[in-house]
Amino acid sequence: TISTFGGTLQMLATILPVNAEDQSIIWSVENVSGEATISSTGLLTALENGTVVVKATSVNQPNIQGTRTITISNQDVYATSIEVNSAGNVAIIDTFGGTLQFSVVVLPADTDNKAVVWSVIKGTGEATINASGLLTAQENGTVTVRATSVTNPLVFGSKVITISKQEVLATWIGVLSAGDATVINTFGGTLQFSVNVIPANTDDKSVIWSVINGTGEATISSTGLLTALENGTVTVKATATTDPLVFGTKVITISNQEVLATSVELSSAGDALVINTFGGTLQFSAVVLPLNADDKSVLYSVESGTGQASISSLGLLTALENGTVTVKVSVALNPLLFDTMVITISNQEVLVESVTVSAGNVTTIDTFGGTLQLNANVLPADADNKAVIWSVENVSGEATISSTGLLTALENGTVLVKATSVENPLIFGTLEITISNQEVLVESITVSAAGDVIVIDTFGGTLQLSANVLPADADNKLVIWSVESITGLASISETGLLTALENGTVLVKATSVENSAILGSLEITISNQEVLVESVTVSTVGEVIVIETFGGTLQLNANVLPADADNKLVIWSVEGITGQASISEAGLLTALENGTVLVKATSVENPLIYGTLEITISNQEVLVESITVSADGDVVIIDVLGGTLQMNALVLPLNADDQLYTWTVENVSGAATISETGLLTAVADGTVLVKATLDSDPLIFGSLEITISNQEEVIVSGGVELLSAGDFTILSKTGISTTAGSYIVGNLGVSPGPASYITGFDLINDASNTFATSALVTGMIYAADFTAPTPSYLSTAISDMETAYTDAAGRAPDFTELHAGDISGQTLVPGVYYWSSGLLINTDVTLAGSETDIWIFQIAGTLTQAPGAKVMLSGGAVASNIVWQVAAAVSIGVGSHFEGTILGMTSVDLGTNATYNGKIFAQTAVSLDSNDINN
Repeated sequence: TISTFGGTLQMLATILPVNAEDQSIIWSVENVSGEATISSTGLLTALENGTVVVKATSVNQPNIQGTRTITISNQDVYATSIEVNSAGNVAIIDTFGGTLQFSVVVLPADTDNKAVVWSVIKGTGEATINASGLLTAQENGTVTVRATSVTNPLVFGSKVITISKQEVLATWIGVLSAGDATVINTFGGTLQFSVNVIPANTDDKSVIWSVINGTGEATISSTGLLTALENGTVTVKATATTDPLVFGTKVITISNQEVLATSVELSSAGDALVINTFGGTLQFSAVVLPLNADDKSVLYSVESGTGQASISSLGLLTALENGTVTVKVSVALNPLLFDTMVITISNQEVLVESVTVSAGNVTTIDTFGGTLQLNANVLPADADNKAVIWSVENVSGEATISSTGLLTALENGTVLVKATSVENPLIFGTLEITISNQEVLVESITVSAAGDVIVIDTFGGTLQLSANVLPADADNKLVIWSVESITGLASISETGLLTALENGTVLVKATSVENSAILGSLEITISNQEVLVESVTVSTVGEVIVIETFGGTLQLNANVLPADADNKLVIWSVEGITGQASISEAGLLTALENGTVLVKATSVENPLIYGTLEITISNQEVLVESITVSADGDVVIIDVLGGTLQMNALVLPLNADDQLYTWTVENVSGAATISETGLLTAVADGTVLVKATLDSDPLIFGSLEITISNQEEVIVSGGVELLSAGDFTILSKTGISTTAGSYIVGNLGVSPGPASYITGFDLINDASNTFATSALVTGMIYAADFTAPTPSYLSTAISDMETAYTDAAGRAPDFTELHAGDISGQTLVPGVYYWSSGLLINTDVTLAGSETDIWIFQIAGTLTQAPGAKVMLSGGAVASNIVWQVAAAVSIGVGSHFEGTILGMTSVDLGTNATYNGKIFAQTAVSLDSNDINN
């Protein structure tokens, strides 16, 4: 076992017989569930937990070997990449102080420590982020959220976020006065104030005005208008509405203000506190302090307690009713300054307070010319004068009343009897009395028709009815006309005009208004009438009132009553309440927009008759119709080196449900790159086409052509010389392996590893033993243990490979950290590119240039190409002028395509069915799986 991280174990081989002439061996290790490496001297170094099989193979007899299984533990799996995600994949915070939660995907999935450190890189905007990845907006613009591996600071992921709608707060307030005045010298004078709020772009410049009274006194309005009250100094203060700690002040001097009263003292003549004569009076006086107050005017008033009195404007109190009253004097200019005295009143007359009228619970006179005695109850019971005057007011009836309250009926209806206090005519009582049986009554009614006709035989025809009321001198001959349906239907007016509605017979009635028990009637026959619609109700099958499928339909039905109506046709319509829908002539409702709609079925025969039903609509999507692309300031040119231009996309309609789109750029004659947020960066002169494509429908997009100029042409001084290493398509130090199905054009070489390190090729050794061949390779295969001069030839090639690696790594970069290490979907012009960490190719990358242009990619971490992604060439670019210098592992994805020469410090791994155009040089091993490689 090896149980320490990166631990080693010296392996030993015992060769039998012990006197074997050639005891040289080759050490190798086969990774089973773990991983390790072994040196040529048998020193095993642990890499990954699990088991490995260590093998010692005889050099002169490769079929003779010994093995031992070693168990490895306590090896850490480190993070190799981090993907940063935001909640809902949102890239914008557009609420003031808004937050956005971030999360990460750490690879590989079995990484031992997936902890990350969150940070935010300030761009044009500003934000903070906490330890759990919650981003809080502070200032408009863009920021980059970064998650860095705790175990490896070189491994991180990032995401650009746009921040908008953050408020700019006030930091300083200057208080300004009209004409820069600092004095108010007129009585009650005013002075208007304003403010200067810094910074000038403060979003909310509103302030709260206040005044701090010093030796003077003043008030200030909400709009900053200061009003002087008292001489001296005051301080005017304007405080920011958004922050009470931000304010400005200004001192104002006030003069020429009036001397105001501060108190008032009330006194009575002779200091009397009693009035004991009927209707007696008492004079009051007041002293206002200070004695030099400018306005000493006062107001007298009296408040009733158990007694009552009145007081004049000069302070003369007059007794009205026994008990106590409170006399009050107030300063006219300031009612809050007052004084009071309680005065006792006696020997005043007991006055009438109320009068009620009654007649022993009787409120009617129902005999012709009848009488009724009325009584008056005067309160209080000890009132000095209880005399009343009787009167009667005729309402709808008529009567007379005597001075003693005897009421005599004259005419039917109601009268109002009134008893009024002699002492105080404003005090009275009333009682309403109903009078009946004072008239000539109706005895009988007969109904007849014009011309004695008792038939209506025309559609909607009419017939005038009349009523004969007896006796002829009856006081009230008014009748109420009505019609009762027997088998037909009709209506009748207040004047007895009968209108036919439905065939059959009806009974016309004339009822006495005076006595509803007396009526006359006449039967009328109706023919030739249409059956009319009376009502319409709307329903659905199964009483469904919801459409919850996109573009769903619902069949509506109209029930027209009566069932035998002659014309049951209806017109369907729909009114949008909060939703929207359409309806066919047959009542088929089709959902258009979420909300509620009112379906209406209106009678064709009578548009005033209709039925309605409210339907709820849900799950209707508002689709995008178009996208328009524009640039900030409507600019369509970038004419500075490496310049940027913010692109904007307007998605219509504005209420479309799915407004997510993706920015891309098509290089026409120029070159540029574009970020997720639409920031276009110039790369090469010419024109490019910027596109915003709807994520849910690639057929909906907007585009705008941008012209690029003044971009420096990057010219790489010369290619990387491979020398003798260039003789090989694949050159490795520790081995080349493949599965069946690979095909390589060119030579293969391994050194210092032996031929046994070349697996899966079914090698056929040449008779000279200087090289081998394979059905999978068009060239020759070399290994360090072949016959001379092969070992020397390979040593030189390996040295030239290492020199080429150093040359490529030492070139001065033209582009640094481009696209934060993710060039997916980009077009790259010639030049030297440098990344301090790994490089990702998740989607197709294009290298655009001529056949003489050179690309050198310096990668301090890993190179990872996703499955199916392609490296493509345009404009005549050739693979032999492209070099990828990679300090860590190279992984080419399943089914992908790659171009150029890889100079790898460690391993190179090609996924299943990946194709490759170029050369592979690895300072450890190369692993193939059904790959086509063409040099």
